[in-house]
Amino acid sequence: MPHLPHDVPVLVDGDLTLRAQHLDDAPRMTQACRDPAARAWLPLPAPYEESDARDFIARIDRGRVEGTQIEWAIERGGRWVGNVGLHDRRGDTFEVGYLVHPEARGTGVCRRAVQRLAAYAFDELGVSGLAWRAARGNFASRRVAWACGFAVDGTWEVPHPVSDGGVVDGVWVGHLHAGEARAPRHPWWQPPVLDGGRFVLRPWSDDDVPRRGPDEQSARFMMGTQPSPASYTDWLLTRRERMAAGAGIYWCIVDPDLDEPLGHIALQHLGAAMTRGTGELSYWLYPSARGLGILQEALDLVIAHAFSPLTDDSGAAGLGLHRLQAGTDIDNRPSARALRRAGFRQVATERAVLARPDRSPTGALTFELLKADDRLAQNIEPAVVPTLRTARLVLRPWTVEDRPGEDVELDRASLRYMPPGAQPTYSTWDEWYHRRARQTDEGQVMWCIADARTDEALGAVTLFDRAAPVRDRAEIGYWLYPDARGHGYAGEAIDAALAHGFASPTQDGLGLIRIDADTDAENTASQKLLRERGFREWGRAHSDYTRADGSISDSIYFELLARDYEPTRS
Repeated sequence: MPHLPHDVPVLVDGDLTLRAQHLDDAPRMTQACRDPAARAWLPLPAPYEESDARDFIARIDRGRVEGTQIEWAIERGGRWVGNVGLHDRRGDTFEVGYLVHPEARGTGVCRRAVQRLAAYAFDELGVSGLAWRAARGNFASRRVAWACGFAVDGTWEVPHPVSDGGVVDGVWVGHLHAGEARAPRHPWWQPPVLDGGRFVLRPWSDDDVPRRGPDEQSARFMMGTQPSPASYTDWLLTRRERMAAGAGIYWCIVDPDLDEPLGHIALQHLGAAMTRGTGELSYWLYPSARGLGILQEALDLVIAHAFSPLTDDSGAAGLGLHRLQAGTDIDNRPSARALRRAGFRQVATERAVLARPDRSPTGALTFELLKADDRLAQNIEPAVVPTLRTARLVLRPWTVEDRPGEDVELDRASLRYMPPGAQPTYSTWDEWYHRRARQTDEGQVMWCIADARTDEALGAVTLFDRAAPVRDRAEIGYWLYPDARGHGYAGEAIDAALAHGFASPTQDGLGLIRIDADTDAENTASQKLLRERGFREWGRAHSDYTRADGSISDSIYFELLARDYEPTRS
């Protein structure tokens, strides 16, 4: 069983000497213990006098004789610059403690002293481990422990007394085992300032307390991750802890002229071993900053920084990631639009996964972006649905007033030839309308076919799958309510959609080079419409189409190329 020595051995590390305490150290020790940075975290007498320093030296001498503790003075250039010591906690485990003079902070003195002491404890005393603790929030002490290889095991939820009768809630505890490297186990992220011109990304400060609590949108979608004035201090401390643990990095988005916070953007889960190299992106804006393009530019800055090479333990130049992931509530359309504009691809849709305290669980969308991806090629702007006019029809965006009447139900043709959910009814309208809104954000152009005289909704025509590998192609789909069939409306609407799809962007069109279509093999009316407009059948697939009524059918595939397109005959 290791025992502390009765005499203080001299330990040397270059220009540092660890030696026994002298009464001559009392004046400089007094200076250190009067410093506010020390008093904020340690239970020191007030006022602190030289007599207190001499009492401390006498007390540690008694502890050394009793075998319960041993303290070294850290000397550099013939001057006392700090203390470092060991306290017997379990026979084969000692706790390390340290204090440095203000003039020595930030010079590496404390780190070198602890590393030298750890070498002595493990190699000469034969202890199995060293323990460390500090008041929660004492990042100066934690940084020394981190630099020396200590792991932080968690927070002990007990009051920690400090000077002047104060108390800090919580104590960090950690360890370093014999045989472990005496160097950082993980990065300690520090958000560098990223300048976007119109705004700046910088670390959050103690003074960035919000004026009011989260608004309704933030409360709904952020679920407590945006702070209120009352929760800000603990919110900020938690994020600083996560950066110290290598788990995340957090920026405040600010107006550079006013230094006024506009919002928040972060990369999290950076320390997960199974997904090393992946960061999870999260963000929010205060209401006054929304709709100004700020988030889009912030995403560009963070993406560039995330994929830049990692050169140090702080991430100052970059994080060296190869993949970013982000998730949104399925109803948070602005968030999903921002990700698609930034080049993220939607890779999953989850149902009823996000728990809500005041409503039913909601779905979620998952997006990813790889460093190797071509962001420009795969970014998706929300579709602009222009209004198109024909002799009898208006093709326009759908509105909430277009809900079908209670008497509108799916007839036999709808059930037989359309996929489930394609055509709304009175009872399915809300879910259908919101789904179509999300599909518009994904780049689909879906028109409501309306009567030009009454503006009554007659059906729909859509150009979709525009985010497929060939960006300048689309697939066309269409349907009419039963009462609107037999009047030639479908062909008239298809003609308008084709003209818009093939028109060049300079003519306010989509500039497509190809439009595809597929039909149920038995839907001869739909096939006739396509052939009349120049579509060519190019293939068939057997038993690959599930109808709304649950039956299975074959599909016929058609194509129309821009070079073969001739304007409408109708």
